[in-house]
Amino acid sequence: MGYGVASPQSDEAALTGTIVVSASELEGRTGSSIEELEQTHERLSFHQHGSVAAKGDDVSIGWNFDAESFAQLDQLPWREAVAVLADALRTSRCTYAKHHSAMLLNELTAHVAVV
Repeated sequence: MGYGVASPQSDEAALTGTIVVSASELEGRTGSSIEELEQTHERLSFHQHGSVAAKGDDVSIGWNFDAESFAQLDQLPWREAVAVLADALRTSRCTYAKHHSAMLLNELTAHVAVV
C-alpha cells in the first residue's frame, strides 16, 4: 500500500511517497480525526478515497522525501495502520490483493527509519 514517485518537474519535490493505511486504525491509535491530523502534520497530505476494496476504510498519506516530512510521518502509527489494511486486503477476494508488495513496503519503511 505504498509507492514512491520521482517528479520530472523542477518546481516539485524530486521524490514523493504515499502510503495507504486503515483510516479507522490511524484515528484509533492517534485519538485524532483525519482532519485533526491534517492540521497537526502540515508536511503530510491526507486523502480519503473510500475505496470499495478497503470497504471505505482507507486514507492515503503523502510526503516529500525530506527530514521534516519523515519526522512528521514517524510521529504517526502508520506501520500498524498499514498492516491492518494490508491484512484486510490480502485476505480478501478483491483484485488489489495480488498487488500488495511487501518488498515495496519494506523499502519505504527503510527510508523512514534512516532519517
